[in-house]
Amino acid sequence: MKQDLTVLQKKIKGDTTFLLVSGIILVFVIGFYVTDIFQYSTMTDSAFTIQQVNTDTGMQNYLYINGEQQYPIDYNYYGRLNEEGSMEIRKLLISENIINTVRSLLMMIILFTLTKIFKDLKAKQSPFYHKNVKRLRMVALVSMLFAVLPPTIDFVFSLVIFNFAIFNATSLNFYIIFISVVIGMIAEVFNYGSVLQKDMDQIA
Repeated sequence: MKQDLTVLQKKIKGDTTFLLVSGIILVFVIGFYVTDIFQYSTMTDSAFTIQQVNTDTGMQNYLYINGEQQYPIDYNYYGRLNEEGSMEIRKLLISENIINTVRSLLMMIILFTLTKIFKDLKAKQSPFYHKNVKRLRMVALVSMLFAVLPPTIDFVFSLVIFNFAIFNATSLNFYIIFISVVIGMIAEVFNYGSVLQKDMDQIA
C-alpha cells in the first residue's frame, strides 16, 4: 500500500509540473496575441491584403501585411465585404486574436484550478473535500465558457463590422459543452464523497 502511494505521489508530481509548464507556455502565447492586437490596431486597413499564391498543392489564399507574405488564410471568412464593398481584414484579425486571448485565459484558469487540486493531492490530502468540489465546478463552468464565449464574441464582432452575423459554432463546441456537463456531474460525485469524508472525520 505504501509503495503504491509513493508511485502515485510521483505521478501527481509529474502531472503538477506538466500543468505548471503548460501555464507558463500559455502566458507567452497570450503575450503574442496581445502584441498582435496592439500592432494591428495601429496599422491601416490598406496594409492588409489577400493574394493567391501558387503552391505545391495548388493555388492558395495568403495574408499579406505591408506587402509581406504571412500565412494561408480562409478567404470565405476574411474576404467578406462590408456595406461599402470593402474587406475588413484588419478588424477580423484583431477579433480573432481577441478570441484566441480569451480562449488562452480560460485555459489558464482551468490549468490553475487543476494545479491547486494536484498540489493538495501531493500534500497527501484527501481529494474528497468541499474545496475540490468547488474547483471541479469551476472547471466545468470555465469549460462551458470555453465552448460558448468565443463564437459569441465572433458573432458580436461580425454584427458590428458587417451588420449581419451567423453564430459560427462547430461540433467541437458541442463536444466541449458535453465534457463540461460530465465534469459537473463528477463534481457532484466528489460532493457526495466529501460528505462521507466529513462524516468519517467526525467519527475518527
